[in-house]
Amino acid sequence: MYVEHFNNIPVTISVILILIIIFTLYKIGILTKLPCETNIYEVFAGIFTHIEFEHLILNITALYVLSRLEHTMGSKSFIWLLAFLISFNTLVEYIFRIIFKLKCSIGFSGILFGIITWEICYEKRINLEIILSIFLIVIIPSMHNKNLSIEGHFLGALSGIIGALLWKKYIY
Repeated sequence: MYVEHFNNIPVTISVILILIIIFTLYKIGILTKLPCETNIYEVFAGIFTHIEFEHLILNITALYVLSRLEHTMGSKSFIWLLAFLISFNTLVEYIFRIIFKLKCSIGFSGILFGIITWEICYEKRINLEIILSIFLIVIIPSMHNKNLSIEGHFLGALSGIIGALLWKKYIY
């Protein structure tokens, strides 16, 4: 059963392996500088960067739980969703870092929030209740830890909402 499930989520497994490899490169000292400059490459690289084991494990666990989407929508569609979320999130965070001088944001959490909000918005009609729910799932975790990037979580959630609207209109 487990092997069959892993065979149905190759994109999720690949992303998890990439996150583990990059984390390991930081831990063994091959990578030492955090990607926090205001250039598009570093904003992109920050999405895959984790320096705390707990942060990595939480992101991997959440991604694995969300792999149900890959299983139901298929790997091809799921990789397109991830590509959109990562690209959109990178571009918007890059622009926000320039305009609003945002602090550095690292980790896959923003993309996870994008997947969650994409699923909520794609499956249901967007209304005030949905928007409030999204706002709460972004704000509450950020209130408990001052090191969490509320901006990164918000931009990820925003990319999920926009992605769902575009997906409904142009893709399915």
